[in-house]
Amino acid sequence: MIFNDYDYRDLTTGIKVKFKRKDEKPLSVWEVANFINNFSTYYYKFEIIETIAIALNESIDPRNIFIFSKSFLLNNVYSELDIIDLSNSEIPYILSLGNMISMFPNDKLININFILKAYNEINEILKNAKIYKTVDSSYIIKCFNNIKHLPVGKEIKNLETECNVFISDLEDKNLKEKVKEVFKNIKKEYFEYGQSKIKIKSLFDLNINYKQISFLEDRSMYNLSAQEKKLFNTYFHKFFEVLSRLPRPVVGIYYKDENVIKILCKSHINKDQSNITSLDLKKFSHNSPPFMEFLAGQFITKASEYILSSEERALKKELLKQQINTEKLKQKTEEEKQKSEKLNRLEKRLTILEKLDNINKSNIPNNIKQVNNTYLKSQLLNIDSSIGNNLRQLLNKTKFDLIDEDIEHIHVDTYK
Repeated sequence: MIFNDYDYRDLTTGIKVKFKRKDEKPLSVWEVANFINNFSTYYYKFEIIETIAIALNESIDPRNIFIFSKSFLLNNVYSELDIIDLSNSEIPYILSLGNMISMFPNDKLININFILKAYNEINEILKNAKIYKTVDSSYIIKCFNNIKHLPVGKEIKNLETECNVFISDLEDKNLKEKVKEVFKNIKKEYFEYGQSKIKIKSLFDLNINYKQISFLEDRSMYNLSAQEKKLFNTYFHKFFEVLSRLPRPVVGIYYKDENVIKILCKSHINKDQSNITSLDLKKFSHNSPPFMEFLAGQFITKASEYILSSEERALKKELLKQQINTEKLKQKTEEEKQKSEKLNRLEKRLTILEKLDNINKSNIPNNIKQVNNTYLKSQLLNIDSSIGNNLRQLLNKTKFDLIDEDIEHIHVDTYK
Protein backbone atom coordinates (compact mmCIF):
# COMPACT_ATOMS: atom_id res chain seq x y z
CA MET A 1 0.00 0.00 0.00
CA ILE A 2 1.29 3.45 -0.90
CA PHE A 3 1.92 5.67 2.12
CA ASN A 4 -0.33 8.74 2.32
CA ASP A 5 1.06 11.27 4.80
CA TYR A 6 -2.31 13.03 5.09
CA ASP A 7 -3.85 9.91 6.61
CA TYR A 8 -1.87 10.85 9.73
CA ARG A 9 -2.93 14.50 9.86
CA ASP A 10 -6.00 16.40 11.02
CA LEU A 11 -7.26 18.13 7.88
CA THR A 12 -10.37 19.62 9.50
CA THR A 13 -8.75 21.99 12.00
CA GLY A 14 -6.09 24.65 11.51
CA ILE A 15 -4.27 26.89 13.94
CA LYS A 16 -4.33 30.66 13.64
CA VAL A 17 -1.19 32.60 14.57
CA LYS A 18 -0.56 36.33 14.55
CA PHE A 19 2.72 38.24 14.44
CA LYS A 20 2.85 41.88 15.49
CA ARG A 21 5.83 44.15 14.96
CA LYS A 22 7.47 45.79 17.98
CA ASP A 23 8.65 48.67 15.82
CA GLU A 24 5.80 50.86 14.54
CA LYS A 25 7.78 51.86 11.46
CA PRO A 26 6.05 50.53 8.29
CA LEU A 27 7.71 47.72 6.35
CA SER A 28 8.66 48.06 2.70
CA VAL A 29 7.13 45.68 0.13
CA TRP A 30 10.49 43.90 -0.09
CA GLU A 31 10.68 43.43 3.68
CA VAL A 32 7.14 42.02 3.79
CA ALA A 33 7.85 39.63 0.91
CA ASN A 34 11.14 38.55 2.50
CA PHE A 35 9.48 37.83 5.86
CA ILE A 36 6.67 35.80 4.29
CA ASN A 37 9.11 33.88 2.08
CA ASN A 38 11.42 33.00 4.99
CA PHE A 39 8.64 32.17 7.42
CA SER A 40 6.89 29.93 4.87
CA THR A 41 10.23 28.19 4.19
CA TYR A 42 10.76 27.40 7.86
CA TYR A 43 7.18 26.23 8.32
CA TYR A 44 7.41 23.98 5.25
CA LYS A 45 10.66 22.47 6.49
CA PHE A 46 9.05 21.73 9.87
CA GLU A 47 6.31 19.97 7.90
CA ILE A 48 8.68 17.93 5.75
CA ILE A 49 10.93 16.66 8.56
CA GLU A 50 7.93 15.70 10.70
CA THR A 51 6.42 13.88 7.72
CA ILE A 52 9.69 12.02 7.13
CA ALA A 53 9.62 10.96 10.79
CA ILE A 54 6.01 9.76 10.46
CA ALA A 55 7.01 7.68 7.42
CA LEU A 56 9.94 6.11 9.31
CA ASN A 57 7.69 5.38 12.29
CA GLU A 58 5.20 3.72 9.94
CA SER A 59 7.96 1.29 8.85
CA ILE A 60 8.85 2.94 5.55
CA ASP A 61 12.35 1.67 4.71
CA PRO A 62 14.86 4.59 4.81
CA ARG A 63 16.38 3.16 1.62
CA ASN A 64 13.13 4.06 -0.17
CA ILE A 65 12.92 7.64 1.12
CA PHE A 66 14.70 10.08 -1.20
CA ILE A 67 15.18 13.78 -1.84
CA PHE A 68 15.61 15.65 -5.11
CA SER A 69 18.76 17.75 -5.47
CA LYS A 70 16.86 20.96 -6.36
CA SER A 71 14.14 22.99 -4.65
CA PHE A 72 10.72 23.32 -6.20
CA LEU A 73 10.13 26.73 -7.80
CA LEU A 74 7.59 29.16 -6.34
CA ASN A 75 6.15 30.16 -9.71
CA ASN A 76 5.39 26.60 -10.87
CA VAL A 77 2.05 24.87 -10.25
CA TYR A 78 3.38 21.26 -10.22
CA SER A 79 -0.15 19.99 -10.75
CA GLU A 80 1.11 16.49 -11.64
CA LEU A 81 3.31 16.01 -8.57
CA ASP A 82 1.70 13.30 -6.48
CA ILE A 83 2.23 9.69 -7.56
CA ILE A 84 4.61 9.52 -10.53
CA ASP A 85 4.98 6.40 -12.67
CA LEU A 86 8.63 5.91 -13.67
CA SER A 87 7.64 3.64 -16.55
CA ASN A 88 5.88 6.13 -18.79
CA SER A 89 5.48 9.72 -19.95
CA GLU A 90 5.09 11.03 -16.38
CA ILE A 91 8.89 11.03 -15.91
CA PRO A 92 9.37 14.56 -17.39
CA TYR A 93 7.37 15.98 -14.45
CA ILE A 94 10.33 15.33 -12.13
CA LEU A 95 13.30 16.11 -14.40
CA SER A 96 13.48 19.79 -13.39
CA LEU A 97 13.92 18.75 -9.75
CA GLY A 98 17.37 17.28 -10.32
CA ASN A 99 18.81 13.99 -9.09
CA MET A 100 17.27 11.57 -6.56
CA ILE A 101 19.27 10.98 -3.37
CA SER A 102 18.10 8.18 -1.06
CA MET A 103 18.33 8.43 2.73
CA PHE A 104 20.15 5.11 2.92
CA PRO A 105 21.69 3.43 -0.17
CA ASN A 106 19.11 1.94 -2.53
CA ASP A 107 20.68 0.13 -5.49
CA LYS A 108 17.76 0.82 -7.84
CA LEU A 109 17.61 4.52 -7.02
CA ILE A 110 21.39 4.86 -7.30
CA ASN A 111 21.24 3.32 -10.77
CA ILE A 112 18.35 5.60 -11.77
CA ASN A 113 20.40 8.50 -10.49
CA PHE A 114 23.32 7.76 -12.83
CA ILE A 115 20.93 8.21 -15.76
CA LEU A 116 19.31 11.33 -14.28
CA LYS A 117 22.69 12.86 -13.49
CA ALA A 118 23.94 12.38 -17.06
CA TYR A 119 20.75 13.85 -18.51
CA ASN A 120 20.72 16.88 -16.17
CA GLU A 121 24.43 17.68 -16.52
CA ILE A 122 24.39 17.49 -20.32
CA ASN A 123 21.33 19.71 -20.58
CA GLU A 124 22.99 22.16 -18.18
CA ILE A 125 26.05 22.28 -20.48
CA LEU A 126 23.81 22.94 -23.48
CA LYS A 127 21.92 25.65 -21.59
CA ASN A 128 25.12 27.41 -20.47
CA ALA A 129 26.43 27.29 -24.04
CA LYS A 130 23.16 28.93 -25.15
CA ILE A 131 22.28 25.95 -27.32
CA TYR A 132 18.52 26.20 -27.54
CA LYS A 133 17.78 22.51 -27.63
CA THR A 134 18.04 19.79 -25.01
CA VAL A 135 18.34 16.03 -24.85
CA ASP A 136 14.82 14.71 -25.32
CA SER A 137 13.19 13.21 -22.24
CA SER A 138 12.13 10.21 -24.35
CA TYR A 139 15.71 8.93 -23.95
CA ILE A 140 15.27 8.93 -20.17
CA ILE A 141 11.95 7.11 -20.38
CA LYS A 142 13.62 4.47 -22.55
CA CYS A 143 16.56 4.14 -20.12
CA PHE A 144 14.29 3.88 -17.07
CA ASN A 145 12.39 1.05 -18.71
CA ASN A 146 15.52 -0.73 -19.92
CA ILE A 147 17.27 -0.81 -16.53
CA LYS A 148 14.50 -3.06 -15.25
CA HIS A 149 16.16 -5.92 -17.13
CA LEU A 150 19.51 -4.58 -18.43
CA PRO A 151 22.66 -3.55 -16.50
CA VAL A 152 22.68 0.20 -15.88
CA GLY A 153 26.24 0.34 -17.26
CA LYS A 154 24.89 -0.69 -20.64
CA GLU A 155 22.20 1.99 -20.46
CA ILE A 156 24.80 4.65 -19.61
CA LYS A 157 26.64 3.68 -22.81
CA ASN A 158 23.37 3.70 -24.79
CA LEU A 159 22.53 7.17 -23.46
CA GLU A 160 26.04 8.35 -24.35
CA THR A 161 25.53 7.09 -27.91
CA GLU A 162 22.17 8.87 -28.15
CA CYS A 163 23.71 12.11 -26.84
CA ASN A 164 26.64 11.95 -29.25
CA VAL A 165 24.20 11.60 -32.14
CA PHE A 166 22.18 14.47 -30.70
CA ILE A 167 25.17 16.88 -30.60
CA SER A 168 26.93 15.56 -33.72
CA ASP A 169 25.86 18.54 -35.83
CA LEU A 170 27.25 21.08 -33.35
CA GLU A 171 30.55 22.75 -34.30
CA ASP A 172 31.70 23.55 -30.77
CA LYS A 173 34.46 21.00 -30.05
CA ASN A 174 34.84 22.26 -26.48
CA LEU A 175 31.18 21.51 -25.81
CA LYS A 176 31.58 18.00 -27.19
CA GLU A 177 34.56 17.46 -24.88
CA LYS A 178 32.46 18.58 -21.90
CA VAL A 179 29.77 16.04 -22.80
CA LYS A 180 32.44 13.37 -23.15
CA GLU A 181 33.78 14.31 -19.70
CA VAL A 182 30.32 13.97 -18.15
CA PHE A 183 30.03 10.36 -19.29
CA LYS A 184 33.64 9.62 -18.34
CA ASN A 185 32.95 10.78 -14.76
CA ILE A 186 29.62 8.97 -14.51
CA LYS A 187 31.12 5.70 -15.75
CA LYS A 188 33.89 6.14 -13.19
CA GLU A 189 31.32 6.73 -10.41
CA TYR A 190 29.37 3.69 -11.57
CA PHE A 191 32.51 1.53 -11.51
CA GLU A 192 33.50 2.80 -8.03
CA TYR A 193 29.98 2.15 -6.76
CA GLY A 194 30.17 -1.45 -7.98
CA GLN A 195 33.56 -1.89 -6.28
CA SER A 196 32.25 -0.43 -3.00
CA LYS A 197 28.96 -2.35 -2.61
CA ILE A 198 30.29 -4.70 0.06
CA LYS A 199 31.64 -1.84 2.20
CA ILE A 200 28.42 0.15 1.71
CA LYS A 201 26.40 -2.86 2.87
CA SER A 202 28.56 -3.25 5.98
CA LEU A 203 27.99 0.42 6.86
CA PHE A 204 24.26 -0.02 6.29
CA ASP A 205 24.08 -3.17 8.45
CA LEU A 206 26.00 -1.42 11.22
CA ASN A 207 23.77 1.62 11.19
CA ILE A 208 20.55 -0.42 11.17
CA ASN A 209 21.70 -2.76 13.95
CA TYR A 210 22.92 -0.05 16.32
CA LYS A 211 19.61 1.57 17.14
CA GLN A 212 20.53 2.78 20.59
CA ILE A 213 23.99 4.22 19.93
CA SER A 214 24.90 6.10 16.76
CA PHE A 215 28.14 4.68 15.42
CA LEU A 216 29.14 8.12 14.21
CA GLU A 217 28.78 9.71 17.62
CA ASP A 218 30.77 6.97 19.34
CA ARG A 219 34.03 6.91 17.39
CA SER A 220 35.65 4.50 19.85
CA MET A 221 33.09 1.86 18.83
CA TYR A 222 33.79 2.04 15.16
CA ASN A 223 36.75 3.77 13.50
CA LEU A 224 35.87 4.69 9.92
CA SER A 225 38.64 4.66 7.33
CA ALA A 226 39.04 7.49 4.81
CA GLN A 227 37.28 5.42 2.16
CA GLU A 228 34.43 4.54 4.53
CA LYS A 229 33.99 8.21 5.48
CA LYS A 230 33.74 9.09 1.80
CA LEU A 231 31.17 6.34 1.25
CA PHE A 232 29.28 7.41 4.33
CA ASN A 233 29.12 11.05 3.18
CA THR A 234 27.94 9.95 -0.27
CA TYR A 235 25.38 7.30 0.66
CA PHE A 236 24.28 8.03 4.26
CA HIS A 237 24.75 11.74 4.92
CA LYS A 238 24.05 13.37 1.54
CA PHE A 239 20.27 13.17 2.00
CA PHE A 240 20.42 15.22 5.21
CA GLU A 241 22.96 17.68 3.80
CA VAL A 242 20.59 18.44 0.90
CA LEU A 243 17.54 18.51 3.21
CA SER A 244 19.27 21.07 5.41
CA ARG A 245 20.59 23.21 2.56
CA LEU A 246 17.59 23.51 0.22
CA PRO A 247 14.90 26.09 1.11
CA ARG A 248 12.08 24.08 -0.53
CA PRO A 249 13.17 20.42 -0.69
CA VAL A 250 11.04 17.82 -2.46
CA VAL A 251 10.98 14.44 -0.68
CA GLY A 252 9.35 11.24 -1.86
CA ILE A 253 9.06 7.50 -1.35
CA TYR A 254 10.07 4.98 -4.01
CA TYR A 255 8.04 1.80 -4.57
CA LYS A 256 10.11 -0.75 -6.46
CA ASP A 257 7.34 -3.26 -7.27
CA GLU A 258 5.02 -0.59 -8.68
CA ASN A 259 7.96 1.46 -10.07
CA VAL A 260 6.34 4.67 -8.82
CA ILE A 261 7.33 7.48 -6.49
CA LYS A 262 5.02 9.21 -4.00
CA ILE A 263 5.71 12.88 -3.25
CA LEU A 264 5.35 13.90 0.43
CA CYS A 265 3.72 17.16 1.59
CA LYS A 266 2.25 17.61 -1.88
CA SER A 267 -0.18 20.34 -0.76
CA HIS A 268 2.78 22.73 -0.34
CA ILE A 269 4.10 21.99 -3.84
CA ASN A 270 1.08 21.08 -5.95
CA LYS A 271 -1.05 24.22 -5.87
CA ASP A 272 -4.10 22.31 -7.12
CA GLN A 273 -4.10 20.15 -3.97
CA SER A 274 -3.61 22.69 -1.18
CA ASN A 275 -5.22 21.93 2.18
CA ILE A 276 -5.10 23.12 5.79
CA THR A 277 -1.47 22.03 6.17
CA SER A 278 -0.46 24.73 3.63
CA LEU A 279 0.50 28.08 5.10
CA ASP A 280 -2.12 30.69 4.28
CA LEU A 281 -1.67 34.44 4.87
CA LYS A 282 -5.11 35.56 6.05
CA LYS A 283 -4.54 39.15 7.13
CA PHE A 284 -1.87 41.80 6.79
CA SER A 285 -1.89 45.39 7.96
CA HIS A 286 0.51 48.32 7.61
CA ASN A 287 -1.23 49.97 10.54
CA SER A 288 0.77 50.95 13.57
CA PRO A 289 2.10 48.48 14.53
CA PRO A 290 2.12 46.24 11.39
CA PHE A 291 0.85 42.66 11.83
CA MET A 292 0.40 39.43 9.86
CA GLU A 293 -2.07 36.63 10.54
CA PHE A 294 -1.60 33.09 9.22
CA LEU A 295 -3.67 29.92 9.18
CA ALA A 296 -1.73 26.66 9.06
CA GLY A 297 -1.65 23.03 10.11
CA GLN A 298 -0.83 21.65 13.54
CA PHE A 299 2.94 21.71 12.99
CA ILE A 300 2.85 25.53 13.19
CA THR A 301 2.97 24.95 16.96
CA LYS A 302 6.62 23.99 16.51
CA ALA A 303 7.22 27.63 15.58
CA SER A 304 5.52 28.87 18.74
CA GLU A 305 7.52 26.40 20.84
CA TYR A 306 10.81 27.66 19.41
CA ILE A 307 9.76 31.31 19.83
CA LEU A 308 8.54 30.80 23.39
CA SER A 309 9.44 27.39 24.78
CA SER A 310 7.38 25.51 27.37
CA GLU A 311 10.12 26.23 29.94
CA GLU A 312 9.96 29.96 29.19
CA ARG A 313 6.17 29.89 29.42
CA ALA A 314 6.37 28.10 32.77
CA LEU A 315 8.63 30.84 34.14
CA LYS A 316 6.33 33.53 32.79
CA LYS A 317 3.29 31.86 34.34
CA GLU A 318 5.00 31.60 37.72
CA LEU A 319 5.96 35.28 37.57
CA LEU A 320 2.39 36.24 36.61
CA LYS A 321 0.96 34.24 39.53
CA GLN A 322 3.26 36.11 41.92
CA GLN A 323 2.24 39.45 40.40
CA ILE A 324 -1.45 38.54 40.65
CA ASN A 325 -1.11 37.59 44.33
CA THR A 326 0.78 40.84 45.02
CA GLU A 327 -1.88 42.88 43.27
CA LYS A 328 -4.69 41.11 45.14
CA LEU A 329 -3.08 41.96 48.47
CA LYS A 330 -3.07 45.63 47.49
CA GLN A 331 -6.87 45.60 46.98
CA LYS A 332 -8.81 45.79 50.22
CA THR A 333 -12.23 44.80 48.99
CA GLU A 334 -13.63 42.35 46.44
CA GLU A 335 -15.09 45.28 44.50
CA GLU A 336 -11.65 46.90 44.22
CA LYS A 337 -10.20 43.62 42.96
CA GLN A 338 -12.84 43.40 40.24
CA LYS A 339 -12.22 46.99 39.13
CA SER A 340 -8.45 46.68 39.05
CA GLU A 341 -7.37 46.97 35.42
CA LYS A 342 -3.87 45.76 36.21
CA LEU A 343 -5.20 42.65 37.97
CA ASN A 344 -7.54 41.90 35.07
CA ARG A 345 -4.70 42.31 32.60
CA LEU A 346 -2.43 39.96 34.56
CA GLU A 347 -5.13 37.32 34.91
CA LYS A 348 -5.93 37.52 31.20
CA ARG A 349 -2.26 37.09 30.37
CA LEU A 350 -2.08 33.98 32.59
CA THR A 351 -5.19 32.53 30.94
CA ILE A 352 -3.65 33.10 27.50
CA LEU A 353 -0.43 31.32 28.42
CA GLU A 354 -2.40 28.39 29.83
CA LYS A 355 -4.44 28.25 26.61
CA LEU A 356 -1.23 28.22 24.57
CA ASP A 357 0.08 25.39 26.74
CA ASN A 358 -3.05 23.35 26.02
CA ILE A 359 -2.86 23.99 22.27
CA ASN A 360 0.82 23.04 22.17
CA LYS A 361 0.39 19.93 24.33
CA SER A 362 -2.22 18.56 21.96
CA ASN A 363 -0.51 19.62 18.72
CA ILE A 364 3.28 19.78 19.06
CA PRO A 365 4.43 16.67 17.23
CA ASN A 366 6.61 14.04 18.83
CA ASN A 367 7.32 12.07 15.67
CA ILE A 368 11.08 12.68 15.44
CA LYS A 369 11.73 11.55 19.02
CA GLN A 370 9.93 8.29 18.26
CA VAL A 371 12.29 7.33 15.41
CA ASN A 372 14.12 4.16 16.48
CA ASN A 373 17.36 4.53 14.55
CA THR A 374 19.51 6.91 16.59
CA TYR A 375 21.46 8.25 13.65
CA LEU A 376 18.30 9.15 11.71
CA LYS A 377 16.76 10.66 14.82
CA SER A 378 19.82 12.81 15.57
CA GLN A 379 20.00 14.07 11.97
CA LEU A 380 16.32 15.10 11.97
CA LEU A 381 16.62 16.72 15.40
CA ASN A 382 19.67 18.71 14.27
CA ILE A 383 17.79 20.04 11.25
CA ASP A 384 14.74 20.75 13.40
CA SER A 385 16.87 22.78 15.82
CA SER A 386 18.54 24.66 12.97
CA ILE A 387 15.13 25.64 11.52
CA GLY A 388 13.99 26.83 14.94
CA ASN A 389 17.12 28.96 15.41
CA ASN A 390 16.69 30.48 11.95
CA LEU A 391 13.09 31.32 12.81
CA ARG A 392 14.13 33.07 16.02
CA GLN A 393 16.75 35.07 14.13
CA LEU A 394 14.17 36.08 11.52
CA LEU A 395 11.78 37.40 14.18
CA ASN A 396 14.57 39.23 16.04
CA LYS A 397 15.81 40.82 12.83
CA THR A 398 12.37 41.93 11.64
CA LYS A 399 11.18 42.83 15.17
CA PHE A 400 8.08 40.65 14.96
CA ASP A 401 6.51 39.03 18.04
CA LEU A 402 4.20 36.04 18.17
CA ILE A 403 0.99 37.29 19.84
CA ASP A 404 -0.02 34.58 22.30
CA GLU A 405 -3.61 35.70 22.72
CA ASP A 406 -4.29 35.25 19.00
CA ILE A 407 -3.21 31.61 18.80
CA GLU A 408 -6.29 29.41 18.51
CA HIS A 409 -7.83 26.37 16.86
CA ILE A 410 -9.94 27.19 13.81
CA HIS A 411 -12.24 24.78 12.01
CA VAL A 412 -11.54 24.92 8.28
CA ASP A 413 -15.16 25.55 7.29
CA THR A 414 -15.42 28.62 9.53
CA TYR A 415 -12.30 30.38 8.28
CA LYS A 416 -12.38 30.75 4.52
